[in-house]
Amino acid sequence: MAFQLVPSGSFVMGDERGADDETPHRVNLHRDFYMGVHEVTNAQWKRVMGSVPSQWQDDNRPVDGVLWDWSPTTWRAGSHRGRRTAR
Repeated sequence: MAFQLVPSGSFVMGDERGADDETPHRVNLHRDFYMGVHEVTNAQWKRVMGSVPSQWQDDNRPVDGVLWDWSPTTWRAGSHRGRRTAR
């Protein structure tokens, strides 16, 4: 998996034309982290998590059906293996 460093700092996130919970607001990142450059495939997810929640199980498809609460666990497990801080 390829990762890109996201440096700490602040930026405005949101869209004035979006829904009520998408209004522009300042976001502060207090420390650097790495983010995956590409979507996570079913094969990659399975290597870290042991099973695939996706509707389509093909190895090269992007993983789908992932609950928001599951992703931090995945990246902590993956970053531990790669010895990088990931989110």
